[in-house]
Amino acid sequence: MATLLDLGILSAVQVVFPFLLIFVFVWAALTRFFPPFKEKPVWGITSAIVLAFMGILSPIVVKTINLMSPWFVLVMVFGMFAVLAYQAMGVKDDTIVKIITESEYSSDFALWMLGIILVIGLGSLLSVVAEQSGGVPGPGAPGDTTGAKIVQAQSQLGGQSGAFWNTIFHPKVLGMALILLVASIAIGKLSQKD
Repeated sequence: MATLLDLGILSAVQVVFPFLLIFVFVWAALTRFFPPFKEKPVWGITSAIVLAFMGILSPIVVKTINLMSPWFVLVMVFGMFAVLAYQAMGVKDDTIVKIITESEYSSDFALWMLGIILVIGLGSLLSVVAEQSGGVPGPGAPGDTTGAKIVQAQSQLGGQSGAFWNTIFHPKVLGMALILLVASIAIGKLSQKD
């Protein structure tokens, strides 16, 4: 009996979301940045449909989009909560929009968003590629790690994902991040105008 909680149906339409995402982004980019496609939108739609079909034929593209889409949703939810927190403290909507789009901090905001998008996108792509290829041998990997034979190093948590989190939460990496944070705050305070 099929129920609303049965997620087996979703596996059949798992390719629809990457197709629509590629189609919308390509169409928007073509009509926004290339004047010939703005004048004749049929060419832009046709190109977007062709590229979307080509994208869903690649399993790496489909897996990458399926892996990074929950992270983008998480970033959007975090952004909404940040805006709600500012509004709860009494900041008006106009002020928030003006700071994001027109103030001296708008370029910083855009760079941070671009950085977050690149980290999510490249991280997802590299994770999928590492999963497809069997991973990259790490230090202390058993066997011959030179030449054509590739031996995957297993971390304590298992797989490439575990090796990534072990690297991020290594005491030396956390110490470096703390030192960089303290240094950036100190430089910011020292360079402020009175």
